[in-house]
Amino acid sequence: MKYIAGYLLLSLGGKKEISAKDLSEFLKSNDCQVNEEQVKAVCDALHGKALHELCANGMGKLASFSTNSSASTSEKEEKKAPVKEEKKKEEKKKVEEAVVEEDADIGGLFD
Repeated sequence: MKYIAGYLLLSLGGKKEISAKDLSEFLKSNDCQVNEEQVKAVCDALHGKALHELCANGMGKLASFSTNSSASTSEKEEKKAPVKEEKKKEEKKKVEEAVVEEDADIGGLFD
């Protein structure tokens, strides 16, 4: 992961052609241990590709990625949504009941 992050940082910094040497020096300057084989593999895999397109394509894959053993976050949000709707309905009912009570007791103004 640090190799990809380093590659992206160099790219965002304006470097057009990132070599394995560039990436290795960048990581070492930030006190990272470097495996030259992995550096070369990352550089070979990403060389000549548009990074913004790779990120956009990867977002779909991240959406299906579960970060814990329970339900995914999208499933959790779906489960929470009905509860919020029920609370809103209850609040509306309470407000309507309060309005009805106020209308019923107007203090004998029109008697």
